[in-house]
Amino acid sequence: LRLLDDPVIRDWVAAQKAPAETAAPTATAMSPSSYMDKRLGDIRLHFANLIAAVPQLPGEFARARDILMVEFEDRGIIRVLSLIVGFLALGLFVEWLFRRATRNLQRWIVTVPLITVGDRLRAAGIRMCFGLGLVIAFSIGSVGAFLFFTWPPLLREIVLGYLSAILVLRIALVFGRFLLAPGGERFRLVPMNTEAAWFWYRRISLAVGWLAIGWVTVGLLGTLGLSLGARGFIAYLLGLMLLAIGIEACWRRPPSS
Repeated sequence: LRLLDDPVIRDWVAAQKAPAETAAPTATAMSPSSYMDKRLGDIRLHFANLIAAVPQLPGEFARARDILMVEFEDRGIIRVLSLIVGFLALGLFVEWLFRRATRNLQRWIVTVPLITVGDRLRAAGIRMCFGLGLVIAFSIGSVGAFLFFTWPPLLREIVLGYLSAILVLRIALVFGRFLLAPGGERFRLVPMNTEAAWFWYRRISLAVGWLAIGWVTVGLLGTLGLSLGARGFIAYLLGLMLLAIGIEACWRRPPSS
């Protein structure tokens, strides 16, 4: 209390409060036009950085290639791709074993009567569990088997990333079959004809697969040392393809969908 009575201390406390008190009205006094101008300036700067990154792309890709060559010096790129294909094949094999073990359940699903609401709900729940079981079997055979071994960090990130992208695609396929049931009209939860069901099932699967693989690719480019601007430019290119998929789906959609 005696210190607070000291004029020097009181002046110092007042000087510390003054900047905060003057800054608060400035932050809240920004007009809508000023905010929009700031946001437009940020957008212009963002695109300017993207354009500036384009001439640097060849050099950045060359450095990324050098990093890959050093990392895979003992294992060639062909061997890495073979690893991915091999673990995918192992996942499909485990999934095939799951299908064989559940043949009776599959026959029951195909022939179950769907008379009451309870029948439909029970069949839908079992179909969903069966589809998730396929995904789990595939993930155990592919991702699980891969994690069982010890790998170099970069190789581990690359292979695990693309295996995860394929796993996301498989989950999308399961939910697509559950909702649209393109191969079984009586199980379809979304009202549409079979042609439309196949159309949207394929387009949605393509969009999800492209998005998952693009997401993993852009993330790996950051690991390989590409700048934020270069990664943003590549992400926009991948996004244009995703936009093209959406435009094509809306343009060519079946009339009865």
